[in-house]
Amino acid sequence: MIKFLKEKFFVVLLLSVIFTFSSLFWTSDKVYNQEDLKSVDLGWPINFISQNPAFSLTPPNSWFPKEMSFMTFREYPTSFSFILFFLDVIFSFAVIFAVVFTAFKLYPNSKILYYSFSTNVIVGFIIFGIFLFIFSFMFLIFQEKLKKGVDVPSEVIERKIQDMPFLSGKIEENKIRREIIEAGYCEVSSDCKVVPAKCPFDCFAAVNKNEANRIEDMINNYQSFCIYGCIEIKGVDCVDNRCQILK
Repeated sequence: MIKFLKEKFFVVLLLSVIFTFSSLFWTSDKVYNQEDLKSVDLGWPINFISQNPAFSLTPPNSWFPKEMSFMTFREYPTSFSFILFFLDVIFSFAVIFAVVFTAFKLYPNSKILYYSFSTNVIVGFIIFGIFLFIFSFMFLIFQEKLKKGVDVPSEVIERKIQDMPFLSGKIEENKIRREIIEAGYCEVSSDCKVVPAKCPFDCFAAVNKNEANRIEDMINNYQSFCIYGCIEIKGVDCVDNRCQILK
């Protein structure tokens, strides 16, 4: 085992780091209120990343509970614990080493195993991952410029959005969601009004009466590709200065 550990230590260590880092993208944290939204903890098996979506989001109570996944540090304040990340890497290393060691013991003459866990293959995979990460990061920067309109000519924006219908729909959907949230302010119940909505914006939206017509037009003009089975509501109320649907 000692000899095997010396031979495969670097490969298993790289796989452990990659696996631990990838847990950011397949773990989530369920939030139940605005206070929970201040700390979305991600990572496996121990959370090593904490994000604060509440810094820029103030959704109504009807928005909760919500499964939150990892977003870029450009969107929400993010804190990273190197110690917890290191502990996760150690745990992953132990599990991966046990699996690899067992596989080599069961199939000692397997060329596929030796090739798959060779240093060259793993390093090549990492280099590919780095290039993919750089490409994704540049795409996020471009998307940010699309939102802010900074240094990107309007004709380029229109052409890029037309070439990426999924991105176009997502940008429009996120914009309408933000508008609904921002329009949900109130002081008393009479400030609020219920606006009929459609998938993916829930069945109804509770917004300030002065914003109701504008929000309703935005929702009606959105092309929906899904459908809800809606139930009757009791009305609308102002709770903590936010318009809220009463069910």
